[in-house]
Amino acid sequence: MVAPAISGAYLMLAIYGIGFGPTMDPIWTFFQSFTFVRYALSGFTVTMYGAGRDVLPCKDTYCHFRRPTEITKMMGMSNDQLWVQITVLLFFFILFKLLSYLALRARLTPEFGQKYLHYLPTLMLKCKR
Repeated sequence: MVAPAISGAYLMLAIYGIGFGPTMDPIWTFFQSFTFVRYALSGFTVTMYGAGRDVLPCKDTYCHFRRPTEITKMMGMSNDQLWVQITVLLFFFILFKLLSYLALRARLTPEFGQKYLHYLPTLMLKCKR
């Protein structure tokens, strides 16, 4: 029940700002750095339209997005590098594996959960003062 709500928030945060390009507010850029979906989307876009891709074929008189650099500039991903996206995605993968291991360990061993639940009221009393 929690996962769909969190994944929806991740998706909205990842796609917010597409189309603003370099004029996006820095605070939103900071918030987007916390979502792995943005790094996956950026890595996909850089793979498809970056790395010196040739001009796309167009049969119309005028095609604004004929040059792949225009697409990445409009999406605000013109300075993104693929190796950075892959590194951050690997970091998120390891972090989520570690968190899932700790959650499973806390759920399956009663001593682990009771030990920390015993200290919780004392911590709360110290924070009230």
